Amino acid sequence: MKPFEVAWELQDGETKLRRENMSRLEILRSFCNKECVNDCAGEWLTIATNILERNDIPVRSFTSAVYQLLQTGRGK
Repeated sequence: MKPFEVAWELQDGETKLRRENMSRLEILRSFCNKECVNDCAGEWLTIATNILERNDIPVRSFTSAVYQLLQTGRGK
């Protein structure tokens, strides 16, 4: 491991440790009240909804599938 990689590992160690003890759903929930990234202004929701509509995927079906996957993990 290169010195700068070790430095990043040490800097992010506490965050990684906290995340390892959280479920996928808990990680997602931890971001719910955070601000969007720069220049997003909440447009991601409009774009995501538009993509689902263009592909004839009901929002409720998509969110249910994501929720289930976050709880159970991916299948094989």
